[in-house]
Amino acid sequence: MTVVDSSTDATDRHAGASGYFDIAREHFALAERSATVVTEDFRIAGLRIRLRCAGTALHDFITTALAHLRVEPGDGPELTVGLWDAQETGVTMPAAPWPDDKRRARGETAFFNAGSIHVYYQIDAGVLGVVDTRRGEAFVQVASAAAVPYYEQSHPLRTILHVWLATRERQLVHAGAVGTSVGAVMLAGMSGCGKSTATLACLRAGMLYLGDDYTVAWDGARPHVASLYSIAKLNPDNLARFPELKPLNAARLASQKALVPLHPQFAAQLAPVLPLRAILLPWVSGVKNSRLTSTTASQLLRAMAPSTVLQLPGAGQSALRALGELVTRVPCFILESGSDLATIPAAIQEILIETGS
Repeated sequence: MTVVDSSTDATDRHAGASGYFDIAREHFALAERSATVVTEDFRIAGLRIRLRCAGTALHDFITTALAHLRVEPGDGPELTVGLWDAQETGVTMPAAPWPDDKRRARGETAFFNAGSIHVYYQIDAGVLGVVDTRRGEAFVQVASAAAVPYYEQSHPLRTILHVWLATRERQLVHAGAVGTSVGAVMLAGMSGCGKSTATLACLRAGMLYLGDDYTVAWDGARPHVASLYSIAKLNPDNLARFPELKPLNAARLASQKALVPLHPQFAAQLAPVLPLRAILLPWVSGVKNSRLTSTTASQLLRAMAPSTVLQLPGAGQSALRALGELVTRVPCFILESGSDLATIPAAIQEILIETGS
């Protein structure tokens, strides 16, 4: 992630971002006239979001991970996102308003913001996005849906949703979540700690699933966690532990990380939102049976915050504050994941019973 700062003053920066947003709106209007437009509504973390996709290939790519959150069309979406495929529509945005010497810093994501307007560019994916959080409006141009890296399908619109949800007192978190009718636990930590294995073991056991990699949390009168995506990710060797999921794998090569769309096959287990009862930090224990041990809020925050902040452009002190408040509201545990996967859901169900009473 690279935060790009301009050498001009704040007034010029805002004028540049605002003008670029208007250009994006105009280009989307052109794209709408050049391709089939599909409009659908989704409810994410209790908020209605409308996607308008110019280009059917782009629509399928973007919405597969969000299919479980689709709702009937309604009035007053809080956020409307216009998306188009530049190759399919023939409509291409001009260069974004940050300095050329910053655009490819670290080869990852350039990020520019001024006031309520945020602009980002994912270099590897060829994705350019702008969002005005005040107006609840965003536009995304994809150079070519066919050329977007396959793994982007598991977390579409991640940057726009992160930026916009933060202004609605909701924090996108690098964490999975599973639960029962009583509530849910979040499973947080760096990549490779066992979040996906634990969440899919719980799915296999019949528990409710809200995500294995990204979820949304907020700390209101009662903390809640909401589902965001329904495509699970597994390393190829770990997929062998879930043979029932192999036919669903959407990865293009055997060496790639497995992408497993869980909708519609597991639709009955895909929960949109649940009360948050506890936060767990999983790690592979090397023993057979899983167990939970208590930990402190500060220890858990040190483990969960870096991956969230580093993976989300523009995340910083506000994200740290949100996560810090969250870990103080619910019990925190270490999940020592055993080799017997069936003992993982048993341990989580036990803590849900204890914390939900």
